[in-house]
Amino acid sequence: MYERVLADVPQQPDALNLLGMIDFARGDVPLALNRIRQAIAINPQVPGFHTNLGMVLHTTGDSEAAAGAFRQALALKPDHLPALYNLGLALQALGDLEGATRVYSTALRLNPRLRDVWNSLGHCQAKLGDSHAALQSFQQAMRADPHFAPAQVNAAGVLMTMGRLEEAERMFRALLSKDPRQAEAHNNYGLLLMKASRIEEAASAFRAALAIRPDYDDAALNLGHALFERGDRDGALAQYRALIARAPDHAAAQLALAVAAIPIMTMSPAQSEQVPQAFMQAVDALDDWSRTHSGALARVAGSVQPFLLAYRPGDATDALRRFGALIHREVAQDPSAASVQSVATIGRARMRLGIVSGQVRTHPVWQIILRGMIERIDRDRFDVRLYATGQLQDAETQWAEAHVDHCLRQPLAVDAWTDHIRREAPDILFYPEVGMDAIGGALAPRRLAPRQLASWGHPITTGLPSIDIYLSGEAIEASDAQAHYSETLVKLPGTGVFTRFDLPPPRRWSGPPREPGHVRFALCQQPMKFDPQDDARIAQIARDAGPAEFWIVQSHKHPSASALLMERLGRAFAAMGLDPKRYLRITGWMNQAEFLGFLDAMDVMLDCPAFSGYTTAWQAIHRGTPIVTLEGRFMRQRLAAGLLRQIGQTGGVARDTDQYVQLAVEYAGRSRNALSRIEDHRSLAEAAPRADGNAAAIAAMQRLFLAS
Repeated sequence: MYERVLADVPQQPDALNLLGMIDFARGDVPLALNRIRQAIAINPQVPGFHTNLGMVLHTTGDSEAAAGAFRQALALKPDHLPALYNLGLALQALGDLEGATRVYSTALRLNPRLRDVWNSLGHCQAKLGDSHAALQSFQQAMRADPHFAPAQVNAAGVLMTMGRLEEAERMFRALLSKDPRQAEAHNNYGLLLMKASRIEEAASAFRAALAIRPDYDDAALNLGHALFERGDRDGALAQYRALIARAPDHAAAQLALAVAAIPIMTMSPAQSEQVPQAFMQAVDALDDWSRTHSGALARVAGSVQPFLLAYRPGDATDALRRFGALIHREVAQDPSAASVQSVATIGRARMRLGIVSGQVRTHPVWQIILRGMIERIDRDRFDVRLYATGQLQDAETQWAEAHVDHCLRQPLAVDAWTDHIRREAPDILFYPEVGMDAIGGALAPRRLAPRQLASWGHPITTGLPSIDIYLSGEAIEASDAQAHYSETLVKLPGTGVFTRFDLPPPRRWSGPPREPGHVRFALCQQPMKFDPQDDARIAQIARDAGPAEFWIVQSHKHPSASALLMERLGRAFAAMGLDPKRYLRITGWMNQAEFLGFLDAMDVMLDCPAFSGYTTAWQAIHRGTPIVTLEGRFMRQRLAAGLLRQIGQTGGVARDTDQYVQLAVEYAGRSRNALSRIEDHRSLAEAAPRADGNAAAIAAMQRLFLAS
């Protein structure tokens, strides 16, 4: 019909405009643009023509030109709602979230019942870090249309980022019970379940999303992550590869595939030894891909990280240096990550120290490294700025907010964090746990301060050229330790930390009564820390120590890994001629009070030779539970030994595997003698306070900062 009109009146602008929109709906974008531009040329005073032109331009990816068209429409009619809304969408696409927020707010003043505008406004507010305002906007969208599922999904998502997981779960469940065909709701619910370590349920949620939308890339990627966390590495690799086959440019899947070269658990010494080389080969493949997809990895940096490489006993320095250099190079190509040029420090009375951490709560990183540092640092000389990137919070989070000069704790996007830290212009930026938090992993490759430091919250080199100094401790580093770091290593006195860690009263362990004459050994670290090459040593201890029980604490997040550890140890015990059922025990995951009661019920704690446990060792010495530890080459193998050295109780520190077995057997023998057992526990508990109050470490750290 429009063509008939144009046959009679070739310059009829309304027919040209509307026929252009039909072309657009059919997918013929060039013809649509041509017709709408003809209509504008004939009559440039119609706002709707410019709005339609902008809508078509926006779909081509030319959001800048689209925004210009919408502004032209608004110049003709300032209250033209379609132009206002679409201008907001264009500004969002251009990254101008504040501009989009202003435009949406203008539209809502004209008509407060626009559900889509409220929903889009909430998106902007969430990305800007204003979770409370975003939640209110999504709720307004739901008031405008109670059946508007996108707003319900988004509201639940914001509740999740705010740490209000129970409310978010109720909302997801209610939405999916009404409309189980909401793929995005299934996917986001799966993310919530992942946060709650309910991995099996999460995998089911991602599968439900994919059953509705088989091409849903986010759900496919998340399913791969869930399978990996569940211990199904082969399934995860297949999932990542299938996604890449469908979408070869998917940077997050390419990164996940490379990092998945590091398994959660290895089942043999040979497999364990092959991991660093397999990871380097995966990094080489990722490097090759990135060179034809320049800058793509910058947008997904930190989403997955080679955290598990630290659990392999070999030298991972070269592999992490290679991975760090790749991520640093890719991030440097992102305009938003441009390096700091200068820092305006003139007029500052105090040096500005920024701290980036995802663990500002009751967590080992906070308790061992950060709390004492914040409590003891000289506030007359340092202006402390805390950038809390994690979502979980508790009373310690509130303490932190009250004891620093500035604390930002919001679920910001990486670019928003980058902008905020740049505006703050810290003189020094400190990352206590690179590798453990997605936002920290994305920020650390960027140059946001003249001097950037890491520490042993994750006890291995970052490998990043953007990190200048690695803070460690004299008691936990070997003489040749610099060779294991890409950063300049600085050894602070003792273990390098001023521990601030309050223990709750212990709660009696609910385990079974001890069998007469049996010694109880605790294997109470995460199961992936136990390397297969050490299984035979534990079996030797069982063979030589007499009647004994070896108690494994089941992992809360990775129960399948605990089962694999039991299987591996069972094979090692059987190879030694021992019946695994007589020795191996497993107990459920415990809160801290219950865990202290568990330590009280144990005779000896066997520290992991491949990855020593500082927090568990700290708790053990404060309960007087003897520790046997093997001091290895790398800092991550020397944490318990350094702690014992700091308190002057090195009797349980072994120099090699034979002595590790010998000391464990000796402690077992002493535990069978009531007087010896009491004496061992007493001397250790009396020495334990020397693990804390390491003021020399804080003083040395401050001198380092001031000299920077």
